[in-house]
Amino acid sequence: MVGEDRTVADPQVTLAARVAAALPRLDPAAAGADPQVRRSQHSDYQVNAAFGLAKQLGRRPAELAAELAEALEIDDVCAEVEVAPQGFLNLRLAPRFVSDSLLALLGDDTLGVRRDERPGTVVIDYSAPNVAKEMHVGHLRSTVIGDALARMAEGTGRTVVRQNHLGDW
Repeated sequence: MVGEDRTVADPQVTLAARVAAALPRLDPAAAGADPQVRRSQHSDYQVNAAFGLAKQLGRRPAELAAELAEALEIDDVCAEVEVAPQGFLNLRLAPRFVSDSLLALLGDDTLGVRRDERPGTVVIDYSAPNVAKEMHVGHLRSTVIGDALARMAEGTGRTVVRQNHLGDW
């Protein structure tokens, strides 16, 4: 959940860590297995870990998924955990987790974007109009997109080289 320093928790990372912690409680052989937490069309997130583990442990995916749902400690993150008959889990985020995350974003000057630990250099080539032809709205659009990309790269700590190559005559 959102920490005391009001840092923003990534729900997928948080859920993956919680699923990974619960897997060894099902079977010691499940320790280190991929939790397989993904975005879902049917809920906020989906956990597919039971599929691979069922084969490895010689058990049915639905049975393993039900046990995983019981072993999960995610009441502070999820409002609902649904076991699908096929053997995956549907997770719906708790409104409190979402609201706390949004409040943390409001209090963060970078809106949750963190600086890259190993920033590099990025070259952004803007619109590249050909001086022998008329300029048009496409040049403006690509310049705006290029500037947005440059600002995002700078926000993560990268050095940005802005280029505006004029086309050949």
